[in-house]
Amino acid sequence: MKAFILKSDFSSYIVYNNEDLLKRQLRLLSKFEITDIYFLYKNNNIDKYCREYNLNYTIIDNISNVFDGSLEDDILILNGDSIFSEYVLSDVLAFNTKAAAVNSYVNLSGVTIDQNNIVKSIDINTRDNLFYYFPIIKINKLSNINDYSKIFDFEDISLIENNSNEICFVLDNCTRKKEYINDYFNKERVVYLAFSTDIIHGAHIRILKKAKELGKVIVGVMSDQAVASFKRYPVLDYEHRYEIIKNIKYVDEVVEQKTLSYTDNLMSIKPNYVVHGDDWRDDNLRYIRDETINTLKK
Repeated sequence: MKAFILKSDFSSYIVYNNEDLLKRQLRLLSKFEITDIYFLYKNNNIDKYCREYNLNYTIIDNISNVFDGSLEDDILILNGDSIFSEYVLSDVLAFNTKAAAVNSYVNLSGVTIDQNNIVKSIDINTRDNLFYYFPIIKINKLSNINDYSKIFDFEDISLIENNSNEICFVLDNCTRKKEYINDYFNKERVVYLAFSTDIIHGAHIRILKKAKELGKVIVGVMSDQAVASFKRYPVLDYEHRYEIIKNIKYVDEVVEQKTLSYTDNLMSIKPNYVVHGDDWRDDNLRYIRDETINTLKK
């Protein structure tokens, strides 16, 4: 699948926890293994973020030049100023056929939808602002379409109904939207775990599942040096362990934990909870537990 990110005026807007809009979009695309990205705008951070998430990118001037009938990949088109939760993106990608997410702030009175939630017609105002009304559109293949504003004329696209608890709209200068973003992310509970293991077993999965019940799960994968500092040098290096953890369904985000101490990551991420196994209670890592508790109290 290839992703096309349209022009953005708010790519540098800080959404939450020092993460700007562009980085958030790329992080979520990376999580769903969408690694070929086309940008219809330039930004000084594109190269840095794409390298961070190991993404291939191309900057293009006109999206229609790409859609010449020879492109065989599935396509995801994003409004460059769209902000959406991971769950909205997941719903769109998981849909069996072509699908689109609806901007929570728009009225679809100009859109005709059939009993199967498939768009049958759109008025001229909606057509002129297509990716404002539908910030995310997924299609299986664009064949012989040289005007992406006419996607709905050529394709049967189903609308995904947004969960009222999720976020999906286009960012602009509306104060109310920015307040909503702040409220949304402040309500989100963040759970942090650290992993040093080489071999994932059932107990690890149960811990991650329990953590997911509490909120968004961020896992700090310990660096090779951190693991070696309290046991042996790991059999699997950091990159392999990172890849394994990233692909567990209960994990929302993976970061590096450079040291045995949790402090740096806790001060940066500011989680609501830290989850760990019972071996923290009595063994030689008890001091790390005490340090972590003290950090969380700050």
